[in-house]
Amino acid sequence: MDARERISDIVLDSTEIEFLYNELLKHCEQDSFYSIPYDRRSKVYINAKKKLKFEVTKELGTLNEESDAKLDTFYFNSETRIASMLSHLRNAFAHNRIYQLKNSEILLEDVEYLSIKKIKNGIKPKLTMLAKISSFAKLNDIIVAVKQCKRKKQTK
Repeated sequence: MDARERISDIVLDSTEIEFLYNELLKHCEQDSFYSIPYDRRSKVYINAKKKLKFEVTKELGTLNEESDAKLDTFYFNSETRIASMLSHLRNAFAHNRIYQLKNSEILLEDVEYLSIKKIKNGIKPKLTMLAKISSFAKLNDIIVAVKQCKRKKQTK
């Protein structure tokens, strides 16, 4: 599916913008962000995936088109850490790569950084994350749940 088939760049209301700003932008910009010990194996994360019915997969390279993407699934090129997932979502928001599809579904993309020289030479950035989510409310719930998945401190 190319950009012409998308309904529009999503128009976020002020509540949604404030949520994304506080939960992603400010959170990811903190110096300590990547040192937060998130844990994909935690019961909190596993239960959140079951309760909210979302998936995280490293099968981005197997998608032929965006329309092949399953609903409520985050696609990456490789196994990803929770901090990276949040960072990719932050980039989709910060770089205006959030689109509204039919039925109020949301498509989020993150792409690799390319220099202006490469872009001028016709090199297109590669997709590093694609997420197709059923609604903005569900995206909010997923972000809040994922941020709760911090590894417990080990006792000596």
